[in-house]
Amino acid sequence: MRKRLLLVLSALVLFAAALWMLRDRHERAASSTAADAGSSGDAGPARERLGKLASVEQPRHGPDAEAGVRARIVDSEGEPVEEGTVILECLEQGEELAPIPGGVVRVEEDGRFVGPGCRGTVCAELRHVSVVRAEPWVLEPGVETVLRARELARLEGDVVDPDGAQVAGARLVLVPVPGEEDPAALPPFVSKTATTDADGKFAFFRIERPPCNPCREAADLCGDDPVDGLLTYDEMLLTARAPGYRLTEVLVRAGQADEDEPVRIELLPPSSRIVGELVDAAGNPYARASVLARSTARPHEIHSARVDGGAFDFGELGDGTYRLRAVQDGVELAVVERASPGDRVEMRGRHNATGPDLRVEVVEAGRPVPGLTVDGGPFAGAETDSRGVVVARRVVPHQYVLRVRGPGRGASSHHISVGGTGATQEIRIDLSASRAP
Repeated sequence: MRKRLLLVLSALVLFAAALWMLRDRHERAASSTAADAGSSGDAGPARERLGKLASVEQPRHGPDAEAGVRARIVDSEGEPVEEGTVILECLEQGEELAPIPGGVVRVEEDGRFVGPGCRGTVCAELRHVSVVRAEPWVLEPGVETVLRARELARLEGDVVDPDGAQVAGARLVLVPVPGEEDPAALPPFVSKTATTDADGKFAFFRIERPPCNPCREAADLCGDDPVDGLLTYDEMLLTARAPGYRLTEVLVRAGQADEDEPVRIELLPPSSRIVGELVDAAGNPYARASVLARSTARPHEIHSARVDGGAFDFGELGDGTYRLRAVQDGVELAVVERASPGDRVEMRGRHNATGPDLRVEVVEAGRPVPGLTVDGGPFAGAETDSRGVVVARRVVPHQYVLRVRGPGRGASSHHISVGGTGATQEIRIDLSASRAP
C-alpha cells in the first residue's frame, strides 16, 4: 500500500513539472513573436495595430472572463435612461471586432441592462430615439458599470387650434418638399413621425454620431460609422393632422435643432366635404370597397374612406383638388381625376360587384390546418377555422396571390383565380405541395 502511494505522488510531481515547462515555453514564444513584430523592417502597420490593442484595457482571462456584463445608463443629470437597445461587441487581441451572440439586450426602466460577456474587450453601442453615448462604453465582466449618455439635439414645438389651445394627439410627419424628393436621402432626425403629448408638444431628435469606442478604434473602424455616409435633407415639410382639422404643414430646417426657438403649428378648420356614390355598372354596391383621395397640390396628403352601401364621405380636407381612386381587394375599380371640396361625385366600377363568395380550404397531407393566417386579395389577417377554412363574400373576379403563414412555419404564396360566375367558388390549398424539396 505504501509503495503504491509513493508511485502516485511521483506521478503528480512529474505532471506538475511538465505543466511548468509548457507554460515557460509558451511565454518565451510570445516574447519572441512580439520582438519579431517590433524589429521587422516592414512591420509599421503591425506595430500600430499592436499599439492600439495595448491601449485597450483587457479584462483578466480568469475563471470569470466569459461572465455576463451589467451596467446602468444615466443621462447628464444622473437620471436613468429608460428604454432603448444595447448592442454588445467583442474585440479579442489579434482578431476582428464581432458582435457577441445574444448581445442585443433591452434597457429596463431603471436604466439597467445585463448581457453576455466574452474573453476579450466588451464594448457597447446604444440605439435610442432621444439619447446617444456621451463617452466610449467599455464593460468589465462581473462589475456593474455606470454608463453616461447625453440627449440628442432636438427640433421641438407645439400644435394649437385657431384659438391657441393645445391639441393633444396630433400626428406629425416629416415629408420631402414636393419636387425635391431623393430616394437616397433620409430625414435628419431619428424618426420621421411624432405625436403631440397631453400639452400639445412634440420633439424630433436629430441623428448624431457618438464618440468612437476603443474596440472600433483598435479594429480601424472609427472612420466607417454609418452616420458619416448618410445623405439627409437640409429642409423638409413638417405636416400635422388631427381629427376635425385639415392637414397643415410648415417648412423646417435640420439646423433648427440647434436653435432655442420652438416651432408652432396652427391647425385650421377643414374645407367642405366631398361625398359620393360607388356602384358597379348595374348599380350594385361593393362589399369591401374603399376610396382614396390624394391632394393634387400636396401628394403627401392622402385620405381614405370606407364605402358603406355604396356611399362614401370625405371630411378634414384642405384647399385645392383631389384625385379619387376606388379599390377593393387590391383591385382598382374606378378613378375620378379631379374633385373639389363641396362636390358630389358618382363613381362607376369597371368590375362586377356581385362576384362569387370565395371559400379557401388549407390542408397539409390531406388534413385541415386551423389557426393559420391568410392575407392577400379579399383576405387581411383572416384565420383558418377548425376546418382549415376562410371565407370572403362577393369577391371581385380577378387573379390574386394569397400568403399563408402560421406559428412555427414559414410563409407560402399561392396564386388563385376567381371567376365571375357561380354563387360560391371553392379553392383548396395544399401546403404539402408548396414545400421546398
